[in-house]
Amino acid sequence: NVPMFYVYDYHGTDVSAAKNTYNYSNYGVLYNWHAAMYVTDAGLVSICPDGWHLPNNAEWNILTSFLGGNDVAGDKLKQAGNLHWHHPNTGTNESRFTALPGGTVFNKQFMHIGVIGYWWTSCGQNIDRAWNRNMYRNSSYVNELISDKSEAMSVRCVRSQ
Repeated sequence: NVPMFYVYDYHGTDVSAAKNTYNYSNYGVLYNWHAAMYVTDAGLVSICPDGWHLPNNAEWNILTSFLGGNDVAGDKLKQAGNLHWHHPNTGTNESRFTALPGGTVFNKQFMHIGVIGYWWTSCGQNIDRAWNRNMYRNSSYVNELISDKSEAMSVRCVRSQ
């Protein structure tokens, strides 16, 4: 249950150095679920700034339904072209969400940058696992998955109402 933060392919501990890398500037930080969602005196809160929150499963489902369903929403969410996504990328970015493939950290190994984007939800499934969404470079599908909370993924904050 230790919060962990990663910049893809950065293996040091100097935050300033990590922030000066290409992957930080282009893909940001990867968080394990314990860093993305943590317990305070007020209860379970997200890493998002005040007035924002990590979306839950229902909010992701509203977004993908609005975009035509999980089978086509991925293309509408992903950044178009091959600046960040490896070829072939089917993204159109019709929604202007500009999803990027920041990859993941799985079993302490960096994986899938440029190929898959992963995003945590605020929904834990049990003590060890939580829900997330991912998108592949060559697929229009938005996948709903349950992963180990020790994995590190991107987050996308949503304005609270």
